[in-house]
Amino acid sequence: MRQNKLQVDAIPPKPTNALLSHLYRHKVCFYLTILLLFFPVLTTLAAQFFDLSELSILRKQNITTGLQLSRYKLTGIPITLTGVTNNASGLTFNADTGTLFAIINNPEKIIELNTQGEVLRTIALKGFEDTEGLAYLGNQQFAIIEERKRVIIIVSITSQTIALELASQRSIALPVSSANNNGFEGITTDPSSGRLYIVNEKSPRQLVQIDGFTTNQPNLSVSIPLDLEHKPMGNKDFSGIYFNAEFQTLLLLSDESKLLTEVDLNGQINSQLHLNAGHAGLRKSIPQAEGITLDNEGVLYILSEPNLLYRFDTKG
Repeated sequence: MRQNKLQVDAIPPKPTNALLSHLYRHKVCFYLTILLLFFPVLTTLAAQFFDLSELSILRKQNITTGLQLSRYKLTGIPITLTGVTNNASGLTFNADTGTLFAIINNPEKIIELNTQGEVLRTIALKGFEDTEGLAYLGNQQFAIIEERKRVIIIVSITSQTIALELASQRSIALPVSSANNNGFEGITTDPSSGRLYIVNEKSPRQLVQIDGFTTNQPNLSVSIPLDLEHKPMGNKDFSGIYFNAEFQTLLLLSDESKLLTEVDLNGQINSQLHLNAGHAGLRKSIPQAEGITLDNEGVLYILSEPNLLYRFDTKG
């Protein structure tokens, strides 16, 4: 009897668990490799599309972040001011000329500098005494403070000015008292309102606000908006001040503490920059920081006795 043979197709063996595990791991490694290769590109595109940077998000939410002073690093080396041997005091930036103006105390004078620290001219101050602070108000107008007399003087400096006589200037003495030689150290302005802010060095450490003087208002207002004497911020004294219009903050400079502190108008600390050796790219501590300002590009300048100018930037 003939038997029919059945043809049976060969059935491949089932993959073992070990083989499946190997294939799975290989596939996972492949996809991880692809992800790692393209991760920088993907994150860059995502950041550009969604604008995910912290600062951008905060600005879109209208949250004040301030200058974040810890980002600033020294640019180059300290610049020695030509023709100045001692008593460098206040500093301001003239946005109309793109230059810096520094005030010197004894002998009293103003020097104009470019942003690289090169002296462009010297302006003699005749009849002025103990000049400590300087602020550019706009429209060629500057405010000068005399420390011991606690006087604010408004002067006009044009491209042709070589000397200023105190007797012909508008001034006002403020009823603010403190210990001898611990008076007004710095002055700044809010350009939108014409408001002036002045810091008293110590005994007490004080912020003075003046409204109406620069705009010739009939009713002059002098007030103490913040109690800085009892606020724990690490400042033993105040030697300079700058108002940042973009963030509505004040930069308070301390010579004795070698510290720059940014506060909002309620006195809340936003950020700080230490001016000791080993911080902010400094090889040596700033000896006696007296003046502070920023230019249109956000570069930070600090003036120090006896005659040094420091430039700090966030761009490295």
